[in-house]
Amino acid sequence: MNLIRFFKYEEIDKTKWDECIKNANNSLVYGYSWYLDIAAPDWNALVLGDYHAVMPLPTLKKFYTLAYQPFFTQQLGIFIGAGYELQAGITEFFETIPQNYKYINVCLNEKNDSGAKVNFELKRRNNYLLYLHQTYEQLFKGFSDHNKRNINKSKNNNLRVSETNHEHVVKFYIENKANDTAKVSIADYDRLNKLLDEANKRGLLTCKQVKDDEGNCLACVALYVHQNRMIYQIGASNNLGRDLRAMYFLFDRLIDEYSEQSIVLDFEGSDIEGVGRFFSGFGALLVPYHRLIANRLPWPINLLKK
Repeated sequence: MNLIRFFKYEEIDKTKWDECIKNANNSLVYGYSWYLDIAAPDWNALVLGDYHAVMPLPTLKKFYTLAYQPFFTQQLGIFIGAGYELQAGITEFFETIPQNYKYINVCLNEKNDSGAKVNFELKRRNNYLLYLHQTYEQLFKGFSDHNKRNINKSKNNNLRVSETNHEHVVKFYIENKANDTAKVSIADYDRLNKLLDEANKRGLLTCKQVKDDEGNCLACVALYVHQNRMIYQIGASNNLGRDLRAMYFLFDRLIDEYSEQSIVLDFEGSDIEGVGRFFSGFGALLVPYHRLIANRLPWPINLLKK
């Protein structure tokens, strides 16, 4: 009988771990040990059998121990190795989390069964996926009228897409959008740069920018490309870019470039209505995942986490 065991960071066999993530039918770049080492140092884990299935537990110790969802890591949860049919569900995994974890706030992935029969609060999160196997012309037909209009406007602005690097993307984001993400610190952006740099070294990153005819950068994005999935990690437009519909232009050109391939464009969210409308306007499907929360803190401290 395969048991689910709790492993501290130093006990994890990273070779077996990464092999499980690599071959999982729900593999995501976020699950690799190198990604977790940067995004959530000293993470712990739940492991089924001989790494037949794994679940990372990003861990912090304050006055109490908590499991959390690190920045720049949309989905984690249970990853199931190739050729293995998971008998244990979310309930069994979460019941294995040690009792010294007094607060748990983590995101599962879209392939996990969210019907946990334990005392957890369950919150649905929205993600948007666009399957790019069709021709660009077929994909364009699926765009909303709103997106089509903005794309057509952008094509009258002498814009062009070119390659860039992740340092430029992060710097541009900080300059143009950091005020909208006040909870993210400079140290967090440094960590993001490390994630993007490591992904780039492993051949898992592409960065694009939109310039006008004077060479000014108007918008840029960084995306992970892992197996058959391209994940939009971060991007921004400046004021002129918004006026010239640069981000509409960028994603339209990206979809054209990768059309007729077995690739899924993962927009990585969002629960913000306007952002969701932008993503779904490219014909992307709403594919939810779930955040699970358990508050085991003693009264009255537990009231601070309501």
